[in-house]
Amino acid sequence: MIRLPIVFFSLAALLAVLAGAAVITQANQAAPAPQPPSVVAGGSLWLTLASAGDLSSTPFSWPRSAGGTNDLPSRPSELTTVTVQSGDTLTGLLTGKAGLSAGEALRIVDALASVMDPENLHPGQTLAYAVSSSAETTDSPSLERLHIRRTVDTRVIASRSAEGTLDVQETSVPHQRTVESVRFRVEDGVYESAMAAGVPTQILIEAYRQLRNRVDFQRDIRLGDELSFVFEMFRHERNEIRHAGQLLAASIDQQAERIAIYRFAPGGGNSAFYNSAGVSVETVLSRTPVEGARLSSLFGERDHPILGYTRMHEGLDFAARHGTPVVAAGSGRVVRASRYGSFGKYVRIRHDPEFETAYAHLSRYANGLTAGDQVRQGQVIGYVGASGTATGPNLHYEVLRDGAPVNPRTLDLPPSQKLTGETLDEFRNHVRNLEPVLNGAAKSTYANLDAHSETPTTTGDL
Repeated sequence: MIRLPIVFFSLAALLAVLAGAAVITQANQAAPAPQPPSVVAGGSLWLTLASAGDLSSTPFSWPRSAGGTNDLPSRPSELTTVTVQSGDTLTGLLTGKAGLSAGEALRIVDALASVMDPENLHPGQTLAYAVSSSAETTDSPSLERLHIRRTVDTRVIASRSAEGTLDVQETSVPHQRTVESVRFRVEDGVYESAMAAGVPTQILIEAYRQLRNRVDFQRDIRLGDELSFVFEMFRHERNEIRHAGQLLAASIDQQAERIAIYRFAPGGGNSAFYNSAGVSVETVLSRTPVEGARLSSLFGERDHPILGYTRMHEGLDFAARHGTPVVAAGSGRVVRASRYGSFGKYVRIRHDPEFETAYAHLSRYANGLTAGDQVRQGQVIGYVGASGTATGPNLHYEVLRDGAPVNPRTLDLPPSQKLTGETLDEFRNHVRNLEPVLNGAAKSTYANLDAHSETPTTTGDL
């Protein structure tokens, strides 16, 4: 069988999405949202903010006294829905749209601060409110109820109690969980073929991140190769809004080999991806510490672009937009976070007695990062810049083994974990159940996937 030419992955399209995803991931690390139930305990699910249209104007009931009259001021008939525009703040919306006094608005913002950043609103996000004015005084209106959709799966509700205090709580949005699988043949670029097959962008990004250490999506994927993804989908109970959850499994079937990975949580702990032998996909060090970047300079001898003579380049350079988040390639201890000669703003991390990594030309450090801090793999440590001797925004990345620089691209990195014993047996059973779904069989063949689905409950008006 003749192999067809290498397929262009349309990497520019995906990397543009990845750059945005990195920023979202950073925001989620700063304030992780409550997670919907997943097929594996301890798994994480990163979600984007809700778009406009998720809220509705729905009447609601008010407390009444024993005598049947309202103890509260005159009640409104329904919630009023507002879509956040660019430049809007919650304080401005409460005073401008809802007609509340500045003092009342500030009290509301203070109350909401216990569960969210009330001024961190985004264009397209939606909120709904109800206010009431006393029938006996000319006082300005007071808030009786406020709903803010924080993520597609969580909302914050502030409501006035019978005693007049403002109660704030964060609740889960009722939804139903299903497991879906998509299998497709590469007819054009991988990105175009995946989109045509109905793969959610979020799932494709996660598959790319998990598989990139095993396969080069630009050079190794060819026409006729088949890709499969198994993933969660969530549908909100009160409308038809759907969004993707976690990637559960992925495979690439080529003429010479098959690459497959499976999400699994050993002992009910944190989930990770493993190959069919129970070896983790994640290595001790990740190969790319910045998303959405272009590899602009390799390890080895080169003509220095500024100094004008040949010298050893002891790392990799990644060209990326100024301010793009830079993450720790592995877990470890920060041994330096300060300016360092021509490297400019510089971070160095010791991962174990053998390996260290270094990150140079940063524009700034992650908030509060100092020498001595413990960081985890994937944690944001700084942001791309051009400090020190640099021709433009880029990250200079080095891996040091026993103190000597080595080529990160050719380094044979050990896996972060290998399953053994009873845990390996449990994983193999998990893979046997999941394989029919990954190969395109009906999802009902893996009943356990739905075993942890949430029973939708009614918790509010949105």
